[in-house]
Amino acid sequence: MLLASTAYRKRDVLPLHVLRDNLKSASRPTQRKRLVLASSGLTVSLILFAEVIASTDGARAMAWLGATVAFLLSMHLATPLLLQGMLHRTEPIVRRLVGPTSFVAFRGVLPQLRKNAWLMLIVQVLIIIVVIGSTFLETVQQNERKYIISQYPTEVVLKSRLDEGTKGNPLQLIRRIETELPGAKATFLSSRNSFEYKSPQEDVSIEYEVTDYRRLDVLEGEQTSDTEGIIVSRTFAKTHSLEKGDMLPLGRWDGEQERSVSVGQFRIVGIEKKIASDVLVDWRNEQLRQANDHILNVYIDVPSELKKAQVTTTLSEITESYPTLQVNRLSNALRDAEQQTTERWFVFLIALVVISGSVWFGLANALLSFVSGKRGEYALLRTIALKRNELRQLTLVQMLLFIGSGVIFGLISGVGTTFFVTRIDDTGSFYFNVPTIAGTIAGLVVLVVGIAWFVTRRKQENLVHELKQ
Repeated sequence: MLLASTAYRKRDVLPLHVLRDNLKSASRPTQRKRLVLASSGLTVSLILFAEVIASTDGARAMAWLGATVAFLLSMHLATPLLLQGMLHRTEPIVRRLVGPTSFVAFRGVLPQLRKNAWLMLIVQVLIIIVVIGSTFLETVQQNERKYIISQYPTEVVLKSRLDEGTKGNPLQLIRRIETELPGAKATFLSSRNSFEYKSPQEDVSIEYEVTDYRRLDVLEGEQTSDTEGIIVSRTFAKTHSLEKGDMLPLGRWDGEQERSVSVGQFRIVGIEKKIASDVLVDWRNEQLRQANDHILNVYIDVPSELKKAQVTTTLSEITESYPTLQVNRLSNALRDAEQQTTERWFVFLIALVVISGSVWFGLANALLSFVSGKRGEYALLRTIALKRNELRQLTLVQMLLFIGSGVIFGLISGVGTTFFVTRIDDTGSFYFNVPTIAGTIAGLVVLVVGIAWFVTRRKQENLVHELKQ
């Protein structure tokens, strides 16, 4: 009873009471909360300005850039506050599910969140750099791959070296290719030219390409034998409210008369989704085809039974009659693009290794200092209750709380920043490189586990000496 009364009178100096008092004082409203609210309000205001009020691309880009900076500032300021609230709410769950050791680790971290906020900031910056850098490189790689595939509807393409195209009769060239390569199918597209669509409101300039309607299946289009009509793109038809069977009045600019001259009205015989120009014209339609419509690309669908060397040799012989045409393959184009992407990734990974090495070195020193500063507390805990493995668990949990929070909030900041930056140029979708991000996070976890093992690897039996420290 005497010991119990003494402990009751001295309860206010016990660690848990001190931790509870520190927690209460740390949870009061501070200037940091006001700064978080101000920066968050600024972020929302700039986003609304960029999407609703901004009238020019320059103003919109500057608003999104300001929103990006404000968002990063908000995340940096809010990280300790958010983490404090999360830990405070999860304490009862941790105590019931994981045990008293992790509960003590949580309570030991709470009063030091603001003091060690820079540790989380270091990890956040590293993760932000990794997320943004790897995402942009991956996005460039995927978009480049998509573009190359869109330029190669077939595995083999004969491309003209001239911007205006190669002169010649494309129908004769296609027949020769299909004759010398049994089972192959081929079609072509000309260089782009322009018409004027004489709409009821005004004359609209449109682009067209010449092709062979009877071989549109090579380009995954719908074949038609009505060579006197025109085929329009789905986008053009939707813009001008056109349907299949409508008559389209077309004109052409006359340099001598210096005005647009009507060519006639032409029936829409098809609406295609996968054409880049506004209109397709058949080569046999001499009323619409012009003298400067030349062969730009010849697309060849080669059967799998034909060997690559045989196809290359045959096409090389054919292109001797068309010196400005060159043989290109989708696989070769993708390989060249992959090589360029590898070079970009190599430079990025070198920079990432240097940055990660610096960060890991700084974190290792900081975490070792953190543990050294708490050796007296650890010695007291071992004296009272903790065993060696429990001390290792305590140290590991406390380190992982700092590093894990930096990783989580760094991922949120990196994803948010990537979204904001892509909105500046309105690039559309973006792609994350998960292996690079996961590898960086795994490296941080391995670093923390290694440090936790290093600082608890010895028995450290001289508790009196450590308590004096």
